[in-house]
Amino acid sequence: MWYGGQIISGLSVDYQLTTSGVSAMSTAAGVINQASKDSLIRRTGILHAINRLTGEKLSTQNRNDLLTACGEIILQFSKFDGVWVGRYIPDTALVAPLTYLYPTLEPGGVRRINERQILLEPFFSIQVDQVIDARHAIIQRDVEPPIDISPLPQESRYQSYGIWPLIHHDSIYGVVLIFSDHANGFPEAERDLLDTTIADLSLLLYTHDVAVQLQFEMDFNKEIIDTIQALMVSITCLLYTSDAADERG
Repeated sequence: MWYGGQIISGLSVDYQLTTSGVSAMSTAAGVINQASKDSLIRRTGILHAINRLTGEKLSTQNRNDLLTACGEIILQFSKFDGVWVGRYIPDTALVAPLTYLYPTLEPGGVRRINERQILLEPFFSIQVDQVIDARHAIIQRDVEPPIDISPLPQESRYQSYGIWPLIHHDSIYGVVLIFSDHANGFPEAERDLLDTTIADLSLLLYTHDVAVQLQFEMDFNKEIIDTIQALMVSITCLLYTSDAADERG
């Protein structure tokens, strides 16, 4: 009986340990599933926002407005604290400052996106050029002392940032510089989602580029057709006038 009791007791302990392990695994799985669900919700929202932009006539939209919209989408579906957007100028191979976007909390917890015009410090400008040359992102974490963006309020102090080129195939459209007030503002899961978002936004800009070129070709072809039709009408009128004069003569 005693031996059997030990076996039963041992089984009980093993069962408790196993149950505890399963519970811990279930909790971890629940956290992972919730994180995956949150990422999926954000990903869906991002695609809907991009779809709304492409639902409009892309060829009539302004490139600067689209680049600004890219920064707004990044902020709208994340907890980042600021996005600087620059436009790449192919003729000079330089990045022109476009806008800086940062959120503020409105009554009721609504996240409002504000816009300011600022110039980057040379420290950032050098890194932006490096990103353009290398054509891949760079991330800096745990920045000390925290970064101040000077005309922004003093409480805007950032401890990490990342720079991404907006590029599709061989075409560069711009750069986004994303700030976080957390020392590790770009964990792996967040970066994976951000990489995908940047790729989607770059494809949007590429699609806009193609749409503008196609519209230009269509307009050019239409001008040629209109010119040929006008010439044909003029020639027909001249022939008719000449025939009428011959009949009278």
